[in-house]
Amino acid sequence: MARESGMKVTHLLNILNEDGRTSCTHGLSSDLMQAQARSMGIPLIQLVTNGFRYEADFKKCLEELHKQGVEGGIFGNGDVERQWIDSVCREVGIAAHLPLEGMTKDRILREFISRGFEAIIVTTRADVMGEEWLGRKLDAAFLRDWDEIRREKKISRAAEAGAYHTTVLGGPAFKKNLEIVESNKVLQDGFWYLNILKVE
Repeated sequence: MARESGMKVTHLLNILNEDGRTSCTHGLSSDLMQAQARSMGIPLIQLVTNGFRYEADFKKCLEELHKQGVEGGIFGNGDVERQWIDSVCREVGIAAHLPLEGMTKDRILREFISRGFEAIIVTTRADVMGEEWLGRKLDAAFLRDWDEIRREKKISRAAEAGAYHTTVLGGPAFKKNLEIVESNKVLQDGFWYLNILKVE
């Protein structure tokens, strides 16, 4: 979408927990995200922070990027609070772009799949989906099965956020698709995680 709009992506940014090894909220390893960035050929910035310093550290990072000539940020989270993003970006002098804003989750997923991207399930809420869903490919069959679970458990569209999370392993933006060669499954604080230990 960025390419179609004429924007050039010069950096990727992800937020790591203070351990510097895992991403905030999703628990993905920093090594996995580095492998994704290498496959896309785009430099990755990994910002280590915590909940107390998050906003200040995030602003500082954006300010540094702005000094290097970055004019805007693309935020892919459809659930993100627009007002907060606009405020932060305005303070540092860059434009906020939210290409998924206004799109339903179903439309985003179906377009993502139709464009040839490959993603798998890496986190599930244990009270909604069991460990057997971890590692499953995000495709039309998954969407059908997810709709069935949603109906059976009476999960509303508004309440489904956070039921599962994915990570991308390949697609049009990748020079080479990644393959998981070592992983394990972990249950922690009511969530199942696919702990990806090694990719090639």
